[in-house]
Amino acid sequence: MVSIIYKTNTDDLEEILEVHQQGGKILCPLCNSDLLILDSYASASAHQKRPGIYCPTSDEHVNCTFLLADRHDEVWRRFEERMQKHREL
Repeated sequence: MVSIIYKTNTDDLEEILEVHQQGGKILCPLCNSDLLILDSYASASAHQKRPGIYCPTSDEHVNCTFLLADRHDEVWRRFEERMQKHREL
């Protein structure tokens, strides 16, 4: 089994997710805890978080949220609606 220490600024996110999906461990660079990889809304809601990568010891160690593609269009639509309402005021 592969173990990788996660480096937030330099690691390729796709590579990290691939290692995770193949059963590898992604470790916190500060405490070596097994990071929570929440790559779906279902897994994220089970932990009461947004999709992303988190250290279970402390969110200050690793806290990286994802904007999943299935919600990307919805986020921009809401943003445009808010901007339009703001312009109308």
